[in-house]
Amino acid sequence: MPPVIGSIITANVVVFVLEMMTADAVLSRFALWPLQGGFEPWQIVTYAFLHASGLHIALNMYGRIMERLR
Repeated sequence: MPPVIGSIITANVVVFVLEMMTADAVLSRFALWPLQGGFEPWQIVTYAFLHASGLHIALNMYGRIMERLR
């Protein structure tokens, strides 16, 4: 697996653990809320690292690995 993919997976897992530890604090700051008053420019990038559940992150990371292996 290329180092970039490993880094992306690691970043996603770290952010997911932070999400689970802080409840809504991470979501309210880094999730993408374009139609509401809380929009911040960094949310365009950070929302991609947020996941709703363990299954969600597992399937996303599996998809990233499979896409890279094609």
